[in-house]
Amino acid sequence: MFSCFLRVHSRPRRAETAGGEGKRESFSQWAGDRKKPQTFARVGRTKAAGFETWDKLFDLYQRPLMGGRPSLGTWIATNKFGDQLFTMERNPYFIQVDSSGNQLPYLDKVTHLLYEGPDAFSARIVAGEVDYQSRNISIGNYTLYKENESKGDYTVKLGIAANHVAFQPNQTTKNDKLREFFQNRDVRIALSLAVNRQEMNDLIFNGTATPRQYSPLKESPQYYEKLSNAYLEYDVAKANQMLDEAGLRKGADGVRLKTRIYGTPGVRAIMSEIIKEQLKAVGIQTDIVINEWTTYYNAVRQTRTVDGVFTIFSLPNVPDPTTESPRYHSKEIRPGGFNYLFYSNPRIDAIIDETQRTLDREKRVKLLYEYQDILARDVPFIPLYVLAGVDVWNKKFTGFQVSEWGGASLTFLDKVWKKE
Repeated sequence: MFSCFLRVHSRPRRAETAGGEGKRESFSQWAGDRKKPQTFARVGRTKAAGFETWDKLFDLYQRPLMGGRPSLGTWIATNKFGDQLFTMERNPYFIQVDSSGNQLPYLDKVTHLLYEGPDAFSARIVAGEVDYQSRNISIGNYTLYKENESKGDYTVKLGIAANHVAFQPNQTTKNDKLREFFQNRDVRIALSLAVNRQEMNDLIFNGTATPRQYSPLKESPQYYEKLSNAYLEYDVAKANQMLDEAGLRKGADGVRLKTRIYGTPGVRAIMSEIIKEQLKAVGIQTDIVINEWTTYYNAVRQTRTVDGVFTIFSLPNVPDPTTESPRYHSKEIRPGGFNYLFYSNPRIDAIIDETQRTLDREKRVKLLYEYQDILARDVPFIPLYVLAGVDVWNKKFTGFQVSEWGGASLTFLDKVWKKE
């Protein structure tokens, strides 16, 4: 995870003075190299980079934070993403200017520090060592950060967010009993009814989260109440009834199923403990497996070795067949694929494919509502709530904007500068 530090230039630059002949030559040289018969498919280059197949190397080079290549973005990476201190410098060829003709961004450099853990992360913020942070700030720590504003010389802001939180049963687990269990729609509905979202909200987020399905916010023209509120009620009796009817009855010990909950240190771990206790009421016994982020991510996305449920933090995009194509399309259920929800529905696949082809607005709206109807019916994962966005701004800077989805974006920093 990265916390963001800023270093600034003394004044904004005029667009007409940006760049330089040396930079233009480097662009020309890079373009010239591309004409040589050296492609990502060459086995030697692929192997040398540590990849088995060329497409993995291609994925690496197309990442927006990958340096060593021309970019149209605001910032250019100067070292490897994942280094302890990751640095990005302003792009002298960035195309945007402000209303006075000054080229953006104003800042010379943005540095990201890899932090040691949740406690160290919060300690750096409270101590005023972070100039800007939005990503990975827990709403549960809002009071802590607010109480230390003067001490750390920063400002805490709340913003509208579409950052949804859920937990997901692995519907393609190799465990035959669990796979049959999790692929049963009524079972997923029962799991949703077994979760006391208000208790979780009060304990972790001081009541600031909003229970809801993964769906467009009320502020969106695509807001759809049917999907937003599907199966959010807390009803243990109904959940037990549905699980009984699904053929999974409790044993003499009161347990009908044993599984695992996977998470990471911090809020995910706390949430896992609460879910564990709440699932006991419907006869589901769980063990909690907490790993650091890389191990957790690989088990969910790469090796697909999770055989129970796992917590999902941050489903930030507004649900739409076009933007959600990697998340819900069945072709992405593969090692390294983006469908780590393990969800498959032929009609959802067809809708996603159709939205990639048509520009007809009326048809796209119709497809969107059908898409949301299916998700409300299928409950592909267990929704919990949407979080408010929390931003921390150092007072020595100005020009910040409140993030609108609760996740940090370097886009918000293009007009930030240091106060004189």
